[in-house]
Amino acid sequence: VVLDGVSGIGGGDDVMRTVMVIVGGHCGRQSRPNTLTYYPLENCWNFVFDLQDHCWRKALLQAATNAPSPRSWVAVAKHGAVYFFIGGYYYANMAEHYLDDGVWLLTVVGGMPTWHHATPCVRSLLPSKRNRQMLAVAGSGGGDKHSDMAVLVAFGGNYYDGHRDTFYDSTHALGVDVAATTSAAAAPGATGTGGAAAAGASGGGGDGGGAGGGGC
Repeated sequence: VVLDGVSGIGGGDDVMRTVMVIVGGHCGRQSRPNTLTYYPLENCWNFVFDLQDHCWRKALLQAATNAPSPRSWVAVAKHGAVYFFIGGYYYANMAEHYLDDGVWLLTVVGGMPTWHHATPCVRSLLPSKRNRQMLAVAGSGGGDKHSDMAVLVAFGGNYYDGHRDTFYDSTHALGVDVAATTSAAAAPGATGTGGAAAAGASGGGGDGGGAGGGGC
């Protein structure tokens, strides 16, 4: 992902820079899951690519205190200066684990990359545990009272139960109040939680999705 206005990137200066950060992922052989290593997201900006000087830098940034758990195959979308992450997968204890731990937001607060967690209040309308889904996001904009709302639309995905793969053809919509979710992080050392409401789901593919709606 590309983040603007990040400070503390090498050299001991406070220059605001635009940097590329590699978030999550794994190394090892997918055909031999016991060789897989998953990278923690709380310190994923230890090394960043400076898009102004076109070089990798050792970042002087503190580890995040509210980061998502390690994962790969996560769905990511961007709206404005905010990145949204949902779902994902990791392998541990000889089993595959799929994630449905709400919506994670990544922003820059006071020059620091900062994670925020939005926990939806209507979990039954969210995508079930899966990876490799597609995610798109839009906002109402226009400067009205709803301009801080972002609408996430997730489609498809994959889940393996240990015996067979399920590929989904369902679509899920989720509204996230970006201001409410990120406001708690305005204070140094604080993290944000909350501010999401499920809008509905439709489709099949074994997802159990039917038309629906709800809110906080």
